[in-house]
Amino acid sequence: AVIDRIEQYTSDFEENAKAYYGSRGYMVPAHASTTAKHLHWNHEWPLVTWTGGAAWLAHFFAEYADFTKDQTFKEERARAFYDGVIQFYDDFKLIDQNDKLLLRPSYSPENGMGDNATFDIAALKETLINAIATYEEVGQAVPEHYLNLLAQLPDYAINESGVLKEWIDWS
Repeated sequence: AVIDRIEQYTSDFEENAKAYYGSRGYMVPAHASTTAKHLHWNHEWPLVTWTGGAAWLAHFFAEYADFTKDQTFKEERARAFYDGVIQFYDDFKLIDQNDKLLLRPSYSPENGMGDNATFDIAALKETLINAIATYEEVGQAVPEHYLNLLAQLPDYAINESGVLKEWIDWS
């Protein structure tokens, strides 16, 4: 039922991506009900900067496919969702001076907006890994830009106490 509902919203996700970032693919709002159009944001909660929502939802497609072992679901529905997620980043991404991905804006659910929230990078990384694996499993060529995007993801940042940092930056 969750997957069905997500798929019912894909046209709204596409409208959000186009309207807010001029991108193709999917941009998921933080809140949805009868619509998944991005309507809930203000100065206190700049949720329009949460660009990692679709990548976060892609996890549930992978989880369902892994649990059910439904190869048709994985090949058709999960891969189609992964493709929509990645298409957004094909248009949205920026590459910084270190030849690494820079997501600007990015949003940490704990602390708000900034650049390269670890949450967004991790969700995109998981989506890319799952998409690449799905292409390989069905014997189709992996889109080269998927491999390039994966290689451009920055490494996770660790603070002086050995804890994963919330933001990945080079300042």
